[in-house]
Amino acid sequence: MGGVVYMKSGQEVEISMPFGELSRNQAQFGGVIYSYGGVVLSTSTIHGDSTRPVTIVESNYADLLGGVVFSAYGVVDIGYVEALGANGAGIFGGVVCAMDRYDSDIVLRNIYQIEQNYAGEGGVISILGDPNGPQTGSLNSEVRLEYVDTIRANYAINGNGGVLYTGAVVRFSYFGIYATVIENNTAEFGSGGVAFATNSEVSISACGIYYNSACNGGVLFSNALTSTITSYCEVSFNSATSNCETGRGGVICSFRNNATVELYLYSNAVVAHNSAYLEGGVMWLLDGRAKIQGEYMSSSVEYNGAGQRGGVMYVGSGAAGIYNVNTLAGNESLDGGCTFVYDATLDVVIGGVQNILYNRATYEGGVIYATVRDAMNVDVIIGYNGVQSARVSDNTARAGGVISVRGTSSRPNVIIDGVSDVHRNTASGSSGGVVSCYFCDSIFWYAPNASSITRNSATFNGGVISADNVSGSVVITTSGSLVLYN
Repeated sequence: MGGVVYMKSGQEVEISMPFGELSRNQAQFGGVIYSYGGVVLSTSTIHGDSTRPVTIVESNYADLLGGVVFSAYGVVDIGYVEALGANGAGIFGGVVCAMDRYDSDIVLRNIYQIEQNYAGEGGVISILGDPNGPQTGSLNSEVRLEYVDTIRANYAINGNGGVLYTGAVVRFSYFGIYATVIENNTAEFGSGGVAFATNSEVSISACGIYYNSACNGGVLFSNALTSTITSYCEVSFNSATSNCETGRGGVICSFRNNATVELYLYSNAVVAHNSAYLEGGVMWLLDGRAKIQGEYMSSSVEYNGAGQRGGVMYVGSGAAGIYNVNTLAGNESLDGGCTFVYDATLDVVIGGVQNILYNRATYEGGVIYATVRDAMNVDVIIGYNGVQSARVSDNTARAGGVISVRGTSSRPNVIIDGVSDVHRNTASGSSGGVVSCYFCDSIFWYAPNASSITRNSATFNGGVISADNVSGSVVITTSGSLVLYN
């Protein structure tokens, strides 16, 4: 145990190497350091020089746990190194495997490259607890990968978490990754191409998040109440694959009840070409609130897709929203080209979006498909947030070229507000070129003055609106508008 240092009990293990290489060490537990502090908290630290990070930590290996560090108790702090690469473990934690976190942080920081590390689960970090014991960890503990330039090509060989894995009985107050680029990390036969996280608030922030993949959650698989990804540049080509015959959530997959999942886009960030084999090309949420939030209507969400439902987002039960992006275009699936909500319990909204173009569903809802089962006072809305120059054009589905809504004993409203140009939307095999609504309460369309609603079409009924079993009214309010050639 401990290819370089074995500490059965003590205050601190420290290796300080301003210049040099810490490589090709091997043990069963802790390829470089094994630290077991018992009752006394011990510290495992590996530091290069804080002003010139030229130390290399690479190609260390543990047959079982912790390719570089195995720590039972205490802080793990690895920082100021140039390369942390090609370290591996046979089972858990290609770089770090830690257990029983009580008021103890795990920090990897100020590292130029973290790449090509691997393990059965947790290609970089694994945090374990006793599956037969109580929940372990502490609300005073954090896991942070911060000030990292590139996190690239780390992988879980046969399980979860290409970069990070936390066991089901592990909790933290916070888990965060902050890097410039996160790319090509994989959990080929598990979930969470970057992170598999449980019972902690999760935050991932990077300029570019590219080409990460897993069976579920190409970037993040989360069982947390709150999961957030932030990008300043691009979130693209991430995927939930067919390897496990599941494929949910090309970027985020959340299996927690009453969860909140958020994707924040700043500057001119792009979310594009993400995919899911089954559902949720970008997001898949079992229950709760899913949101994509742009800034100043400058971002775009385009060309994402799912094999079955929700080209951008799938929500099993709850609410879904896409807000303040410039363009929502070219997304597709079988049902719900952008948004699919199986049981809407709160509003389903696409608001503050300038251009909604060329989205496609093979069957229903070229942009939105939603069913409402038991909840009351649910609205399905396009054109919210007071945008007065939105364009909704060239979206298509078999029924409901833009919106398809189905109520039951609970009848939702459909609201289109502030959309000035609605053109060439199509119901290619049924009814409702723009809106198809079955068992709804009312449909309200508030078009700005001098709007244009033209050349929308349906194979059967309602080139613009098809309303079947509507208990309230269909109201279109406008002045000086053109309603032509529908």
